[in-house]
Amino acid sequence: MRSKILLILIFAFLACGTGIAQQCSTLGQTPQTAFPVCGTNVFVQNSVPVCGIMTIPTPCPHDGNIYLDKNPYWYKFTCFTSGTLAFSITPHNLSDDYDWQLFDITGHDPTDVFTDPSLFLACDWSGEVGITGASAAGTNSTVCGSLSGGPVQPLFSTMPMLIKGHNYLMIISHFSGNNQSGYDLQFVGGTASITDPTNPQLKSADAACDGMHVRVVTNKKMRCNTLSANGSDFSISPATANIISASGNSCSSSFDMDTITLTLDKQLPPGNYTITAKNGSDSNTLLDNCDRNIPVGDHQSITVYPFVPTPMDSITPVVICNPDTLQLVFKQPMLCNSIAANGSDFIITGPSAVTVSSAQGVSCSANSTTYTIQVIFSTPIFTGGTYQVKLVRGTDGNTVLDECGLETPVNSTLNFTVKQAVSAAFNYTVNYGCRYDTIYYSHNGQYNVNQWAWVFDNSLTSSLQSPAVIYNTF
Repeated sequence: MRSKILLILIFAFLACGTGIAQQCSTLGQTPQTAFPVCGTNVFVQNSVPVCGIMTIPTPCPHDGNIYLDKNPYWYKFTCFTSGTLAFSITPHNLSDDYDWQLFDITGHDPTDVFTDPSLFLACDWSGEVGITGASAAGTNSTVCGSLSGGPVQPLFSTMPMLIKGHNYLMIISHFSGNNQSGYDLQFVGGTASITDPTNPQLKSADAACDGMHVRVVTNKKMRCNTLSANGSDFSISPATANIISASGNSCSSSFDMDTITLTLDKQLPPGNYTITAKNGSDSNTLLDNCDRNIPVGDHQSITVYPFVPTPMDSITPVVICNPDTLQLVFKQPMLCNSIAANGSDFIITGPSAVTVSSAQGVSCSANSTTYTIQVIFSTPIFTGGTYQVKLVRGTDGNTVLDECGLETPVNSTLNFTVKQAVSAAFNYTVNYGCRYDTIYYSHNGQYNVNQWAWVFDNSLTSSLQSPAVIYNTF
């Protein structure tokens, strides 16, 4: 046994500049770069870089211990079937002490685990050495650290309940010393499923306007370390050019990706091509976090267009009443910084006056491009009819530019339709009687109104355009 109150000494050493601990920055050692895991594999960590100075909120402050992210690795997963979670952490050296804590981070930034105690789900900070985790043998969801001379704390907690669709984060901390023997993490024995049932496949592909690059999108996150950097996981036909390299869109800051950029040795002539998955020089296609592969032969078609400016392709249909925004869609990525923020690239004309107040790219990617531009109006459009958006050179001196720097032509136009806003105003007449009075209600049905839902005195209802209601106490 040992007390985690000894962590106080870490701060003392830090203050003296001994370098015993430091802020964690290695991939996987921070919440935002956590390892993605599933329930089918054993995850092996052969070593754990020394770091950790962040306090972990726990329900154990009464025990006098301080809980830090000492020598951590973080793991993230999603629940696909609600139930109990069982897992084990087996040190490669059974004399090592490993601790863990589980958080439900649904709807939260991963770093909130350092500041929000409500994210806590379960933990085991026992000071004992050996195999730890959560299982049916546990008796409490919260196992705190031992005080010096105190009782032995169990190595297993109860199995926490997971909720389908929720996202979880777990820290495993190597508390006992800085010797790094590593451990195995295995999920087995619970009723919850953290294994994504979706089989991986290619979702889409498109060619960059320069004809030298192809983007491939997968239907789910795939492991970065299964992508061959030489691009050998893919082939292109007809083989007018050769794939010479491949890179994942987020592999510098995470362990998985869903977009791959293929670089070619020469420019593809305009035409139609097919990108096909194959076993690369690493003897596999791409693998997901459960080691399931994209099938060999899975393919997507691409079209290489002539090196010409990218036109405005379409407008996302306007389906809401009184719209105050418009979304323009382009077939090629457009440079976000070429969009005038004040909206001066766009002019709207139609049955009523519309003033554009601003414009921006939707979900601008890491390389600052977007397929969709949102145009924002100063006031909503109330008058129905056909409107036109015209592209002009804004205050930034250009219209909008695609990723190859080509300007979409001035005075390009697209039409869109706005449905007329309707009014619930109605007319009525009263027919007085000796014992009963009848009120005849009516709605004019203008602007294609074809449904009515009347409610009288919070009880009587009608779906007629012109209902009549009889009152005896009018």
